[in-house]
Amino acid sequence: MITKTTTVGMTEEQWHAERRKSIGGSDAGTILGLNKYSSPYALWAEKTGRVTPEDISDREAVRLGHDLEDYVAKRFAEATGKRVRRENHFLVNSDYPFAHALPDRMVIGENAGLECKTTSSFEIPKQCAEGEFPAVWYCQIMHYMMVTGAPVWYLAVLCFGRGFYWFRVERDEGEISALAAAEREFWQYVRSGTEPPVDGTDATAEALRTLYPDSRDGETCDLGAVQSAVRSYTALGEQIDELKRLQAEQAAAIGPVDAVLVPVGGVYTVDAAGAKAVCDALHPRCVVPMHYHHAPYGLTEVDSVEPFLELWPAEAVHHLQGAAFELTEQTAGVMVPSF
Repeated sequence: MITKTTTVGMTEEQWHAERRKSIGGSDAGTILGLNKYSSPYALWAEKTGRVTPEDISDREAVRLGHDLEDYVAKRFAEATGKRVRRENHFLVNSDYPFAHALPDRMVIGENAGLECKTTSSFEIPKQCAEGEFPAVWYCQIMHYMMVTGAPVWYLAVLCFGRGFYWFRVERDEGEISALAAAEREFWQYVRSGTEPPVDGTDATAEALRTLYPDSRDGETCDLGAVQSAVRSYTALGEQIDELKRLQAEQAAAIGPVDAVLVPVGGVYTVDAAGAKAVCDALHPRCVVPMHYHHAPYGLTEVDSVEPFLELWPAEAVHHLQGAAFELTEQTAGVMVPSF
C-alpha cells in the first residue's frame, strides 16, 4: 500500500524535515557508494541529525535544475507524445517503509514516472549520445520503481548547448531487491544510531571533522601497542565468516520450520537485523519477536520491536489482541502479542 503526504503548502523547513524521515531517490546512489559528492557515512550523519547539510539551493547549477524542470518535462512530452503531470506528494510504500519517492513527474495514462535532469558536464552528453547515463541516476530510477511499483520509468536529460536525450528504463527485480537490501541495512544504522563503516572519501572526512572537531589532523599514531588486538579483530572477522557458512548448513539440516521465537532487542541478544537474518535463513511460517523493550516493561537500553517489524512487508505483520494465539496451518507472518 502506498501512502501520500502532500508537499503543497509545505515550507522549505517542513519539506526537508519530511525528507529526513526516510531514504529518497537521490540518496540511493550515495548508499551504494556511487555519489562522488557524498558518502554513506556523510548521509548517515545528515539523516541522524548529527550534521546539518549544506544549503546549496542558491547554487547556480541547482537553481537551473529546479527552474528548468518544467522545460525538460515539456521537451520530453514534445519528443515522445506522452503527457505528464506533477505528483506533489511524498510517496511511501508499506513494503519499504524506510524509503520514499518524490517523482518529478508521473506519466498520464501509464504506470510510469519521469525524472528530469539538466547538466553542464562535458562527459555526460557523450554518455547519453551512446545510449548510457550515470549510474547514480539509474539507482535513483530503480528506487522510484521500488517505491511506486511502476514497471517503467523515463529519464529526460537536457545537456546545456549539447542536446536533449530521453531514455526508457524497465524495472529489474534483481536490481531492486539488491537496492532494497542495501537501503534497509543503511536505515538500520540510522535507526540504531550506530555509525556505518567509514571510507576514504572527502565527504566522509568532512563529516568526521564536523562530528569530532577535537581531532588532531596530521598527527600519527603508533599502533604497535595494540597490534595483538588488531590481529584478534581480524581473526574474529574470519570466525564470523565461518559462522555464517555454518549457519547456512545448520538451516539446511533443520529443515522446514513452523514457528520461530526470536529475540530482536539487541544488547544482550541479536538485534533486529540479526533476527531478520535468522528468519531469512530458516524460512519459518510464523515468527514471534521477543526480548524487546515495551514500556513500561523491559530494560531501556534494549531496542523496541519496531525496527524489526520495519524489515517486513506491512501485510506480513499481525498485531494480536492478546498474548497468545493458536498455530494452525493457516497461521503465517510475524505475530506481535499485545500486553
